[in-house]
Amino acid sequence: MAQTNSIISLESNSGNQMIYATQLYGSFFSIYGEFKSKVNNKHYEINDLLLTIVMYKGLLNIGISKAELKSNGNGLDLIIEVQAAPNFDIKLPVKVSIHPDCKCPIKGGTLKIVRVVKKIHDRPVNKVNHYVVENIFDDEFYYREGNEDKRERSPKIGTWENPNPEGEPWDGNLRCPRATHKIV
Repeated sequence: MAQTNSIISLESNSGNQMIYATQLYGSFFSIYGEFKSKVNNKHYEINDLLLTIVMYKGLLNIGISKAELKSNGNGLDLIIEVQAAPNFDIKLPVKVSIHPDCKCPIKGGTLKIVRVVKKIHDRPVNKVNHYVVENIFDDEFYYREGNEDKRERSPKIGTWENPNPEGEPWDGNLRCPRATHKIV
């Protein structure tokens, strides 16, 4: 059974609620969600979700590349892809609006969140050191040990196409990519 981290309300007048917090690249941030919904019978119909990242500390700003909210039968699954941005400006706070058009039970459901990370550098810049660009080393995806800094990290971090690469449970692991909230 998944452990719930907190409770969350899907009512439209609930305002911003913290739904996720973690640290990447030495930068600590939280993601807040503001739901727009209406009640129909025993379900919430989610029409809009505004996600906001608030950066608390760190050198690199983190942005949201993609987000998707979908029904899972007993609640909602939210997949959020984030990316650090060393070589372009991100205006803070970052806000992303998605329009999921999905349903969720009013009582007893869960909101399951999976955060996936997109590499700082989307494609190899050169064949020698594609993991270092503009003097930024991508330490979420690569190890650095002396002159040997080519090895990819293991376990692999989830990607948008495969958010759960090793079949891990939704309720978290050592790299904190997940959160679960009880819907009230």
